[in-house]
Amino acid sequence: MTEREVHPEIIALDQPIVVCGSVNGSGPVASGLLERGFIDVVHVEGGFPAWQEAGLPTDPPVVAG
Repeated sequence: MTEREVHPEIIALDQPIVVCGSVNGSGPVASGLLERGFIDVVHVEGGFPAWQEAGLPTDPPVVAG
């Protein structure tokens, strides 16, 4: 996917986006999304394992269609 392509499930700049991983790995991704105008971006320190340990949902979102 190039910088100009849009992921079909991301349709609005205010759509919540969660980025999991290390500060050095996914931290720049989260920063880049914010720089591109997304306003609801959260970086999870500790990645997916930390997300699971916190008891947060791990099923993919349901896309209306």
